[in-house]
Amino acid sequence: IKPLLSDDLYLFSITIDGREWLFTNNNMQSGYYYINQFGKQIKINNDAKHALPASMNSFATNRGYIWSTSIPLLKDHMLLGSGADSFIFRYPNDDYVGMYNYGFDQQVMTKPHSLYLQIGVQTGLVSLIAFLIFYMIYFVQSIILYARGHYDTFTKQIGAAIFISTVGFMIASITNDSTVTVSPIFWILLGIGYGLNQQVRQA
Repeated sequence: IKPLLSDDLYLFSITIDGREWLFTNNNMQSGYYYINQFGKQIKINNDAKHALPASMNSFATNRGYIWSTSIPLLKDHMLLGSGADSFIFRYPNDDYVGMYNYGFDQQVMTKPHSLYLQIGVQTGLVSLIAFLIFYMIYFVQSIILYARGHYDTFTKQIGAAIFISTVGFMIASITNDSTVTVSPIFWILLGIGYGLNQQVRQA
């Protein structure tokens, strides 16, 4: 423990595994406050809720930790969600110890690294269910139409290709967020895919 003075603020530092943690109790409230990377005095959250076992926190390049602390947010935003791009305000970014332990030290978590959690938290669990049902209808339609392997027309060939590409997107979205660079292409292809499926059924 080492005492410090910075901008008339009395601090003390604790070095753990080579990482320096700064604290102060020189404020109007009781207790000790951590000085974060922005120089703000923050009460460390020692009670962040986790939905998954600790053994899964390292899964998928430590995404397991993000998912584990994001899933509990779903129950608070089942109907309307927290709002577009508001994940940063709902996520327990004050869980500094947990974030340090899993390699997210000095970061601010803005997205859950999963499209499904992103939808569930920001636009609501009802919205997530509607999205999954919407895609499953298309998925089942496409399986019925293209599983037989008769790609004798250009419409069927393009329809099958679009179907496979959307499946790839849905799988990749388990560990990735929705972005403006990729998601619009997915929605355009999905719309075209629905239209092509209709044409194939009527042919």
